[in-house]
Amino acid sequence: MIDYGNKEYSSLLAKRFKMILKLCDLEVSGFSQLVGKSESHIYGVVNGSRPLSNSFANQIGAILNFDSGVIFNLNRPLPSLLESDKLIDFRRKYSNNLEYFISKRNEQSIDFFLVNVLIPSEFMEDKRSVSEIRIHSREVYKKEFSSEELSKGLRYAVKKGHLKTTKKEIVKSSGTKGIRMVDVFWS
Repeated sequence: MIDYGNKEYSSLLAKRFKMILKLCDLEVSGFSQLVGKSESHIYGVVNGSRPLSNSFANQIGAILNFDSGVIFNLNRPLPSLLESDKLIDFRRKYSNNLEYFISKRNEQSIDFFLVNVLIPSEFMEDKRSVSEIRIHSREVYKKEFSSEELSKGLRYAVKKGHLKTTKKEIVKSSGTKGIRMVDVFWS
């Protein structure tokens, strides 16, 4: 019988559960999809606010092809999980879903996109406003960013020395210059 009342054990079990996700290279959303449980259920187990039941452990063991008792026995190492047929099929089926995989986390970040895609492009050789960069990112790369998150990412790239910035008069959609000053960025 599992002693859910033991806080230390419960905390160690939550860490072990997180390790299973890591060994599978899955974010909570991906693991949720793999095992057919809600994300809130998975987050509850990860955070230790929801106990890991025997039936859920058995379900995980069946999907990942290992003895579920290993999860609860903290003295036994977790097996290599990457060779599970169901996990391999899942990775193949959802390979383009960046939100599911830990290893693809950087590929979806704005910083990764700016430093590895946008900044090296010819587009950034000229001074560009946040608005121009947003439109270009959407039209050319199919990347949609809010002005706020893009501006924050661009300022971070300046801080890291990847971009330069200055203030410039805004250019209205009519092509005339306005009186407001906006940040412009270039490489």
